[in-house]
Amino acid sequence: GKGGIGKTYTVLDVLNRMGKVDWMKARAEAGVTEIDESDDDEVIEEKVEALAELGASGDYVVFKGYATAAALYRLLFEHKHRIVVFDDCDSILRDETAVNVLKGALDTYEERWISWNTNASVSDLPAAFKFEGQVIIISNSEMERVNEAVRTRCMKVDVSMSPQQRVQRMRSILPRLMPDVPQPLKEDALNLLERNLDVAVDVSFRSLMNIIKIRVEPDMPDWEDLAVYTLTQRW
Repeated sequence: GKGGIGKTYTVLDVLNRMGKVDWMKARAEAGVTEIDESDDDEVIEEKVEALAELGASGDYVVFKGYATAAALYRLLFEHKHRIVVFDDCDSILRDETAVNVLKGALDTYEERWISWNTNASVSDLPAAFKFEGQVIIISNSEMERVNEAVRTRCMKVDVSMSPQQRVQRMRSILPRLMPDVPQPLKEDALNLLERNLDVAVDVSFRSLMNIIKIRVEPDMPDWEDLAVYTLTQRW
């Protein structure tokens, strides 16, 4: 589905409500950082011990942005027991080598083995490993544009929506969106968005959140005018 309709929010909300722990946050809270070339032997030893203690902490990891096939292989190896969430990382869906790596992770066989038959870029990793985690891919791409080999190995949810369907979805999630803002103010913002669907350039959670920010501003009696102006501008 297109951007701004809450795909990432929904996935992470479900994972968190299931009690799953974000590995990145667990590492940050534990104060564990990557080993750097400038670290002396004592610091390296401390970091190695900290990473070992962290061990299997964290149930899922979220990766955003661009990734090469080699980086994908490394990521899946390092998190081979976790849920790996790829968010807006469409490069792995377009690169043929990355798709072949993904195919191993997504296979329906009882054991899923991923291999890398060249020493380039991942010489410090094994040539093959068993992946026992799970993969969630969040993409703005249209379904038919996703590589068929990936599509056929996945359970798919197409969340393409009309503007009115997007408003309905926003209304269902509104109580959990920006929880520090009073519900009546959030409803004011959403109602204004719904009234202006015919002129809105972007009907998304991002645009709704912008309107909510305008609505909560105490020194803005003409908030509706500014909100409508914001909705109709192409930036």
